[in-house]
Amino acid sequence: MIKNPRNLLWLSPLLLLLTSPFWRPPITAFLQPEGSFDDKEIDLSHTERRFVMDHITITITEHGNVEWTIQAKRSYTGETDQQIGMTNVNAEYVGKDGKKIYITSNRGTYYFKEKHLILMDEVVIDDPVENRKMTTELLHYYDINKMLVSPYEVRITTAEFSIDADRLDYDLISDAYELSGNVECQF
Repeated sequence: MIKNPRNLLWLSPLLLLLTSPFWRPPITAFLQPEGSFDDKEIDLSHTERRFVMDHITITITEHGNVEWTIQAKRSYTGETDQQIGMTNVNAEYVGKDGKKIYITSNRGTYYFKEKHLILMDEVVIDDPVENRKMTTELLHYYDINKMLVSPYEVRITTAEFSIDADRLDYDLISDAYELSGNVECQF
């Protein structure tokens, strides 16, 4: 017999080792996660990052000069991670001569890769230098050729006249308008 109970302590690991064939399989089955995990099933190319942010500002520069400042009350990821949706949009365009144009709309989408801005719902373009205001429901801005395009009905108003047209193409570099479709002018 063992006289000191402290010497019985070495028997517990030995007892666990000798009885492991009986208790190990049920414990292993209980602790194993459900389903299977295979590294081949993971496709990291389709991971998406989704977000919603309040009060954002997007600044677009060219050659170190701020060209566009776009502010939105709320923004969120679009269908892909290369686009951002916005609500309550206020944009400011600064031309090379320092002339500013202000644009507001209820909704907008910016495509980063294509540098394409789409503004929708009650779009108002205000040119305070020329004292002219344009309204439409849909406006596209293509940064590649610096064009504002409204494929929807547009109204241009100044103190002297107002013009209604079915389409507007506005070249921001040359400050030239092309109106097409059913064009009506009132003096």
